[in-house]
Amino acid sequence: MKYLDYLTDNTLLVVPNDIKEDIILEVTEEKPLVNIKYISLENLRRSFFEYDEKAIYYLMKHYNLKYEVALIYLDNMLYLKKKSYDSEKLNNLLKLKVEVKNLIKTRKINFDNIVVYGYDLSNFDLELLKDKKITMVKDKGSYIHNCVYEFKTINEEVEFVFDKIAELIKQGIGINKIKLMGVTNSYYSILKRMGYFYNIPISIPNDINLYQTTIGKYFIDNLSDTVIDEIKEKFTNQDIINKVIDIYNKYIEYDINDIKDLIIYDLKHTKIKNKELKNSVKLISFDSKVSDDDYVFILGFNYGSIPVIYKDEDFFNDEEKKLLGLFTSQELNKLEKMKIIDKINSIKNLYITYKLQDNKEKYLISNLNEELNLKIIKDYKSSFNHSDLYNQIVLSSSLDKLIKYGVKDENLVYLNNYDLNYRKYDNKYNKIENEDLLKYLNDNLLLSYSSIDNYYKCSFRYYLNNILKVNKFEETYQTVLGSLFHYVLSKAFTDDFDFEKEYQTFLDNQKYQFNNKEIFFIEKLKNELKFIIDTIKKQYQNLNLNQALYEQKIFIDKSTSIKVTFMGIIDKILYKEEDNQTILCIIDYKTGNPILDIDNTKYGLEMQLPIYLYLSKELKFKNIKIAGFYLQKILNNEINKDNNHSYLELKENNLKLQGYTNDDLNILEKFDKTYENSQVIKSLKTTSNGFSHYSKMINDEEIGKLIEIVDEKINFARDNILNGSFDINPKRLDGENIGCLYCPFIDICYRQEKDIVDIGGDDNASVD
Repeated sequence: MKYLDYLTDNTLLVVPNDIKEDIILEVTEEKPLVNIKYISLENLRRSFFEYDEKAIYYLMKHYNLKYEVALIYLDNMLYLKKKSYDSEKLNNLLKLKVEVKNLIKTRKINFDNIVVYGYDLSNFDLELLKDKKITMVKDKGSYIHNCVYEFKTINEEVEFVFDKIAELIKQGIGINKIKLMGVTNSYYSILKRMGYFYNIPISIPNDINLYQTTIGKYFIDNLSDTVIDEIKEKFTNQDIINKVIDIYNKYIEYDINDIKDLIIYDLKHTKIKNKELKNSVKLISFDSKVSDDDYVFILGFNYGSIPVIYKDEDFFNDEEKKLLGLFTSQELNKLEKMKIIDKINSIKNLYITYKLQDNKEKYLISNLNEELNLKIIKDYKSSFNHSDLYNQIVLSSSLDKLIKYGVKDENLVYLNNYDLNYRKYDNKYNKIENEDLLKYLNDNLLLSYSSIDNYYKCSFRYYLNNILKVNKFEETYQTVLGSLFHYVLSKAFTDDFDFEKEYQTFLDNQKYQFNNKEIFFIEKLKNELKFIIDTIKKQYQNLNLNQALYEQKIFIDKSTSIKVTFMGIIDKILYKEEDNQTILCIIDYKTGNPILDIDNTKYGLEMQLPIYLYLSKELKFKNIKIAGFYLQKILNNEINKDNNHSYLELKENNLKLQGYTNDDLNILEKFDKTYENSQVIKSLKTTSNGFSHYSKMINDEEIGKLIEIVDEKINFARDNILNGSFDINPKRLDGENIGCLYCPFIDICYRQEKDIVDIGGDDNASVD
């Protein structure tokens, strides 16, 4: 009998979520007046033991548990009854269950009739429902299948499936009647690719969750009482915004710093549904209903994949499961095996395929074939009748084998009617439509020194890194170390500074997992950082500037047709206000060895120091006079031996400011007391003929000119970016290809000699 035959008024129908929508449609059509409640077995169990974030929060707070551990404990409390177990773990968990009982909600199941369709009930489930009338229904098929197709590779397997799908469509089979069953996500990318080649739409599930979205990342990075208002102002995707608001509202009564892990979990487990294609080949599970006019392909009929193999590695081991009335791993394997066999025997039109290898490993046929005894069909030959595009790709691959390895395969004979532009490749960037680019940017462009530097080194490099964001940022020990030094130095010169506290605060808030070697060096570097701070304090004694700003984030509006913002952060600004003017010194900390040369500003390159000048004009000071702009190289281990100075003196000398100093003595005297032989600025000293040849001096007019050039370069880059100008044009400066230096995309652009743009070559280049 079918499950429909058991449905009466006030029936609880227990069905898997995968087929719930199909079941509802079928019941509505067959029994429209019958009152039915639908629920999955998991949710049915949960109705006897339901918890929310309050219970999770309680366990995290009182037992110092991580979110995932608290969740595991709560999920498994469901199976415990008020009794004593011959297991310390079970008894301890039971005590915990009693402790949180006030945070658990339970309901009664008030249904006269319970019909279970597509599930096996364990003794635990039967005990839960012992006072209820239960009917268990399963589909039993009688179709006989006699073959399975074997393929050497996953590519050949999927090619066969698309050949068959194309044949079915040509025979008049509706595309919505064609299904792929039990397909794992290892097939998703190749299915999507082959769907494109054959022009056959495939509804591939979207694995994107809220945590992976720009809005989700902004939300978690800026958790505060105002974060929702900020999100509403900055972003436009209302669907994602609403989902984030729902999560935020769940925790509105808690201290937001205590529940960050809960919010991250919710973000990661809130999927963003992609719009399912109306007419497409659908991916279905083994629970899904299949009609006799459906055509089904089971891919990946391999050992370990179909059926899934359960192991004794759950939270409860098999012995504990026996005590609780749950299925053991062995029982689950038997049930899964029978479920797949029953499903296969219930499908009228079926193709089964498996692969012997993919890019990573080798495979065997499923152990189910020992019972199904399917005949293995090998060496399937493609007809090459369904996709010109795919045929050309196959032909190109065969030509590669012939030219590179001297291997001549039969595809060269089958596909010799194609005229390919083989080994002819145009690497030129094809311009994006301006409207599409602005839409992709969401009418909002953020620029900074690093992005502008990328653009002028090579506009295609900028496109890949800053527009497409191909190069995903990964936090490393070096980047964390740089952030640690910057953070502590931003706090080091305040009155209430506590070195140990600030050092540890930064490390405690890091997600990066240090290994033992890195932990050792982090501890050793404490003394190095203390030395840097002490040296800078000694430098301050020689300066007349008595006020300071740290980590100044400055935004400059550069909007045109869309909102454009230029943003920069100045590590340190020393200044003094007197005589209706502000004497100002700009300092940026560097952990590496940047180039100190403003001559290349005219090319848009190495503009970090000039950009700080440009940003400084936005500071709210009266009549700014720039005393100098410098880099301070911290963590520089290159000490050149000098018999005239001690090691300590050499280290202190390495921490002197390096950059450009205003040659106006009226300004300089108010800045550096020791400017005649500076104890603060590297190579700054005077001689009988004026400033030393090694002193890097600049005047007010040149400073103004630098600021103008920076503004022009930012505007030029902005306009070209918005115009979609991203040609492959790496710059070669004085013979050195700096555009490709350390570029992570060197294997993508296939740049040629003619793409390289030569600049420089003038030994007397200046900013004029």
